Amino acid sequence: MDRHIQNKEKADVLYQVFKKQFKQKFPDSKPITARIDLHGSQIYFYFFAEDRYDFSDFVRTFREQVRLKFFIYQVSARDRIRMFPGIDTRYDANGLPMMYSIFKHPLPQVSKNAIQSQ
Repeated sequence: MDRHIQNKEKADVLYQVFKKQFKQKFPDSKPITARIDLHGSQIYFYFFAEDRYDFSDFVRTFREQVRLKFFIYQVSARDRIRMFPGIDTRYDANGLPMMYSIFKHPLPQVSKNAIQSQ
């Protein structure tokens, strides 16, 4: 548990560095979060953007500051919501946590006939 807490704090510090520099280099992007593995040897940075980017220049300069093996992942809009660090503390219009509002409006069922015809 201690290692997990230390790794989480380390990821938070590195995420702030990533967020600032990534946003400067790619202004249309939205950095989301960072997660670190159990051993603290690899860190994963997640961002959302509509466009694709060439990271080669950014990686060269950022590698010198991180000093860890890192991966940068572009996620979809749905993953952006799911991975948001404060999702458990955000509330919808009814005062329920955001995670519960996903299940309030279930998607319509698909019939077997519709599947067969598709």
